[in-house]
Amino acid sequence: MRRTTVSDGAGGTRPALIWESDRYPTQQRAVSDQCWDEVTIGESPPDSCISPLSVFFEGNAYGRAPGLALAGSLIVIAGLLWFALRQIAWLPDVPRPGSPQPPDTDRGPADVIQMMRAVDEEKGAQAVAEAAGHDIEHPVPVGLAVGVVLVAALMLLFGYGTTLGWAAVTALILFGGIGIVELLLTLPTRPHVADLHPAAMRMLFLGGVAAAFLGLAIAGTLVRTPLLDLHGVAWPL
Repeated sequence: MRRTTVSDGAGGTRPALIWESDRYPTQQRAVSDQCWDEVTIGESPPDSCISPLSVFFEGNAYGRAPGLALAGSLIVIAGLLWFALRQIAWLPDVPRPGSPQPPDTDRGPADVIQMMRAVDEEKGAQAVAEAAGHDIEHPVPVGLAVGVVLVAALMLLFGYGTTLGWAAVTALILFGGIGIVELLLTLPTRPHVADLHPAAMRMLFLGGVAAAFLGLAIAGTLVRTPLLDLHGVAWPL
């Protein structure tokens, strides 16, 4: 550990420290005057120098192994998207029964009866599809619960600070993707979508997961003790 200075943005300087460990990359952080006075060069930083936010950035997987962290985010997002497409507002394809109907001007009594039967068959096929489909009535609470479970499981594998840092970036990627889809669906030249309800429900689910990720990451930086005591383990490089 050594002392240095960083710009304060107004033409002056602020005291800062540079330190490194066997596990994490070199870190540089602006510190308070109290920390500056208590530092002993060559020793570990005192508690007054270690803020939850600095620990958060130190253990962030995107700072240590960005390629591996991005791959993990994409894999998790792909899994969440597959779950949303399969379990939320999903219906199997319903074939259109019967043969093409003649124009209205050519229809006779027999054609009208055939058309009514085709409508009844299509309604029956739709009922079968709805019975075989999958849906989640409350996607936001389910998304929040899934996000909490995922973060808890990843903490057991990669550690507290590492997981929270990764979850924050992954949440921002998710929110960005949801925003892009929402923009495309609201543009005047948007792709023709007959029913927007499934897309809206799936985005609500993914938004719930992202909110859980980001909320837990923010809460982790505000609670000092667990972040310092349960700081992350190294990624399996």
